[in-house]
Amino acid sequence: MKVGMIGLGQIGEVMSRRLISAGHQVHIYHDNITKADDQYEKGYISGYTTSVQSLVQVVRQKELYGKKSGETVYVKAPGIFIMVVPTEIVEDTLDELLRLCCEGDIVINYGNSSVEDCWKREERCAKLGIAYLDCDINNDTCDVGSGYNFMVRGGNTAIATCKGIFHTLGRWEYTTKHSSVI
Repeated sequence: MKVGMIGLGQIGEVMSRRLISAGHQVHIYHDNITKADDQYEKGYISGYTTSVQSLVQVVRQKELYGKKSGETVYVKAPGIFIMVVPTEIVEDTLDELLRLCCEGDIVINYGNSSVEDCWKREERCAKLGIAYLDCDINNDTCDVGSGYNFMVRGGNTAIATCKGIFHTLGRWEYTTKHSSVI
């Protein structure tokens, strides 16, 4: 699966390394080109961009599905964007990202926001046809080997679509507005 990540601090780097090691493609937007170059050279990311707009374009490219009667078949997969930014800039980052996303895309926020903020963002995104998932990390000290403990809040379809990502990142539970499942 191809994902776009905004932010590559300590938490984002571990997430990216775990996703890459499981065969996912991780393209990041980072304003520190020196750090992004270093992460790319180490194999911790698949690539990087210098703007959110470029990140969306890279992630939204059609993906090869297979061959049918000798023709290459492409499918349009949803853009999946992971935000690993400080809580105080989640709204600004989300504003910028939503201007560029399309119906069917999924935004995953690892900003440890309040439940009330999560539901407001989910409703705002839903009006645009975009799914919003909020992930609270229970233990932000993590090494590449053990993964994170986290709670995912959001819609069932988006959670099911991203299940492979969540399993790769660690131990997780999820909840919707109406139920909680482990």
